[in-house]
Amino acid sequence: MGQIVVVNGGTAKDYEGFLELADRAIATVEAELPGTVRYECFVDEATSRFVWHEAYADGAAILQHVQHFVESGIVEEIPQLMDFDFAVALGDVDPDARAALEQMGFGIYLRHAGVIR
Repeated sequence: MGQIVVVNGGTAKDYEGFLELADRAIATVEAELPGTVRYECFVDEATSRFVWHEAYADGAAILQHVQHFVESGIVEEIPQLMDFDFAVALGDVDPDARAALEQMGFGIYLRHAGVIR
């Protein structure tokens, strides 16, 4: 399998609240979720638009990430603070992680070809 990349984005409903949540989420990932190997938030301040760029060591890391964010209550805050326009996972996603991602509305794109250096 290999790393799974997740990209999602949209518009913050409450920009300051979104930034606060993003900072908490990033701190949580850094401290507690070593299988989340990339977790970055990009913003356009003028439009309150955002893109998350994430990478996971494997499907188990995705499941751990989701479970932790559900248990911590972060998932409950998301609908109040942001609307998503797109959410995709890129890579060879195992069946359990695929089911979890699809349940959350993610499109899954399998690797066809490419070069990673």
